[in-house]
Amino acid sequence: SFVHLHTHSNYSLLDGACRIEELVAAAVAGDMPALALTDHNALYGAVPFHDACDAAGIQPIIGMELDMAGRHTVVLLARDAEGYRNLCRLSSLLQAAPDRDAALAAGASLADLDAHRAGLIALSGGRRGAVDAALRGDEKVEAARAAGQYADIFGADNYLLELQIAGDADTEHGVRLTMLGRRLGLRCVATANVHYVEPAASERYRTLAAMRTLT
Repeated sequence: SFVHLHTHSNYSLLDGACRIEELVAAAVAGDMPALALTDHNALYGAVPFHDACDAAGIQPIIGMELDMAGRHTVVLLARDAEGYRNLCRLSSLLQAAPDRDAALAAGASLADLDAHRAGLIALSGGRRGAVDAALRGDEKVEAARAAGQYADIFGADNYLLELQIAGDADTEHGVRLTMLGRRLGLRCVATANVHYVEPAASERYRTLAAMRTLT
């Protein structure tokens, strides 16, 4: 079975075009045993998401896509209650900072992750992740270095490389990413970086993106 591990709801403000109820209903329709919610830098939707999944009989996986220094992201998934507490702490580092805008612009540091890594599984972040960005720029040494940094923090068992394949170019990139993972002893996981449920909702997402980027 397949489980979506990188999904955004409308709690990813101006970057998610689906309600939690839509995400959960789609997971049920797809006979998925579980579903993750990984909104940007925040856990606003965690409680309604948990309740909706519980009512639908599927396992909720609470997570977050965290902005990192260097304009990259990492996806974090809570394994247990301690992991959820650390998600809250990491979110608060940015959202509750005295200068919130500056903190969000700067992103979290690797030291922040190291201090709050317990109970968390980390995914490489897909296209916005440091590993993907380096590898797509043909910077293989930098990609290996970035992957090694995260693996050192979370351990090889709790850091996975995200495979996001949407076309032929992504397939070639996926091969390179898989080979990098094998060389470093890291596993890969397929994700889709969901921002809307049905193709018809793509226009709604494009409108939100235009508002977010003022374009």
